[in-house]
Amino acid sequence: MSDITPREPKDVHAHHDQSDPFERAAPEELSRQRDLLRDEVHELREQLRHSPTRARELENRVLQLQTSLATLSTQNERLVRTLKEAREQIVTLKSEVDRLAQPPSAYGLILESYDERARAVADLLSRSGFIDVAVTRDLAGRDRVVEGRLRG
Repeated sequence: MSDITPREPKDVHAHHDQSDPFERAAPEELSRQRDLLRDEVHELREQLRHSPTRARELENRVLQLQTSLATLSTQNERLVRTLKEAREQIVTLKSEVDRLAQPPSAYGLILESYDERARAVADLLSRSGFIDVAVTRDLAGRDRVVEGRLRG
């Protein structure tokens, strides 16, 4: 058997950076850094200790937000339905306004009647869908001329 013994590196400090801050730092600086690290560890432990409580708070908040979201979604769906119905009504009203805004019909009828029958002719025109039916007297004062306009 051969005798194998581990070898020590020739220069143990050869692998270390020559300007290692911990080797050259003053004891006061090292003490200050140690205190800072202790404070940081203490803060992290406190956060870890409070994390279950914080997680529960966040879970409750998520549940509240989900409930709010469901409520808002329902309200949004109702609003969409209402807006669609309102749009349909507006379209219907627009077509009605367009129809009513058309100029009146230019068709009219003027009749001369004899034997005092002007009033009967006027009634006949009114029942037949004429509007603005009027009876005009002749120069002798008798009801003679019947006029009316056809609905447009």
